[in-house]
Amino acid sequence: MIYNELKKVFKYTFPKKPEAFLLGIVGQMVPKKDRTFFMHASSFPLPRQPLPSLAETTARYLRSLEPLVSPEELEQTQQLLAEFGVPGGEGERLQARLQRRADRMENWITDWWVQSAYLESRLPLAVHSSPAVVLPKQDFNDWKGQLSCCWTLTFINPKQQGQWSGMMGIVVRKHPKGEEVPCLCFKMEALVSPFCLSHPLSLCLFFPHVCLLLLATPFSQFIVGEDGSCGVLYEQAVAEGPPIATIIDHVLDYCKDPVPVRAPLIPLQLPKKLYFCFTPEIKRDIEHAKQNLDILITDLDISCFTYCGFGKELLKRLRLSPDSVLQVALQLAYYRAHGELCATAESASLRRFHRGRTETIRSTTSAALAFVRAMADDDCQALAGQGIDRHLLGMKLEAIADGFRVPELFMDTSYAVASHWKLSTGQVAARTDCVMCYGPLVPDGYAVCYNPLPTHVNFAVTAFNCCQETNAEHLAGSIQKALDDVGALLGNWGVGSDQRQP
Repeated sequence: MIYNELKKVFKYTFPKKPEAFLLGIVGQMVPKKDRTFFMHASSFPLPRQPLPSLAETTARYLRSLEPLVSPEELEQTQQLLAEFGVPGGEGERLQARLQRRADRMENWITDWWVQSAYLESRLPLAVHSSPAVVLPKQDFNDWKGQLSCCWTLTFINPKQQGQWSGMMGIVVRKHPKGEEVPCLCFKMEALVSPFCLSHPLSLCLFFPHVCLLLLATPFSQFIVGEDGSCGVLYEQAVAEGPPIATIIDHVLDYCKDPVPVRAPLIPLQLPKKLYFCFTPEIKRDIEHAKQNLDILITDLDISCFTYCGFGKELLKRLRLSPDSVLQVALQLAYYRAHGELCATAESASLRRFHRGRTETIRSTTSAALAFVRAMADDDCQALAGQGIDRHLLGMKLEAIADGFRVPELFMDTSYAVASHWKLSTGQVAARTDCVMCYGPLVPDGYAVCYNPLPTHVNFAVTAFNCCQETNAEHLAGSIQKALDDVGALLGNWGVGSDQRQP
């Protein structure tokens, strides 16, 4: 729905293929050798996301409840599923309507998913929705680091005033106590204006200096800490973590080897100043929102660490799925920390399908010893578009959209328990030594995001301080111990108990 509306808006301005126009703008910023992922979607048509069968979804849903609910609750759910799936019943009617929706739409669930998962939520984007990425700290203490950035500094001779007109960099003057240079200051102030920076010619001529000037502006969107740490924050309604990780990899590679590309000149309209009238009520609401945000941030308990015992390279040599092994460790860690299993969600990407977003891998199984094998099977089903959660959501929303009574299956206690994700997990793999972080899905839960690298794994664990049952640091230590034990179980290749780095 949102995607189609955006296409309509852009068609009024750029009638021919608005998607190609947008990709073209982005592509001009990237050297030709690095443009492999800036391709128009029609170049390689993707299949439509399949609609799972009703029988398979109900059977897998029932199996996923076995380690989570009591035998009595499981029996009640089994009866509800039997009634729901009876020939000619509610299940078949909703399945038929979903099939018609799948036949006429590009993707039968994505619009509903974006609406229900992101747009309808009234919770703050910070912590509850927008993920943050911690990038590796750049070290400029040694001579190599200093030489790598010294090209951004420009030395000028005050006697050669004719050169000043072309100097747009950061200036280190020969005489620190000398007089000011008004013309140079004016040119630098003009350069930082949004209109000047947005002009393609400006980007080409002043590319080496733009980033430095941007950091001096009050509206900078760069996240840089006082200790030199840096990061990224983005709104998740438009994209999941993996595409963002790919962009981050590209950006950091590009920073090491920048190759400015001359973009074609595009006529731009003169900017118009917008005037906003802030009433006392609006100012009060803004201050109130700032206070609430500070409270929310203070309530978030974060523990980030690097596990150095092994990485994905060793697991692949053992012909094991790194993600499955890490999910084993997370289940073991949670059980040790809380003495029980819980509903665990891992986000699986469905980008192999046209307009595909995500599906949920239900990591909790009743067979702990066969967990890796079960995880690999669930992973394949979810990635193939045969997961159960989006299918169940689709049937529920189809009933609501058509004015039908919501089936008893979705009012069942087991459905609430199985959808209360106390452990929200996600693998966001990147070549960069970074890690993504986001808040828990429920007040009494955790969020664990990890980036498996060749020789180590980066983790970010979050919980809410207001919940006395959860503790991010405690679970992080439990994950460390679980990884040691899993490593010993797989062959004890020298994994010690002192393999964690903050």
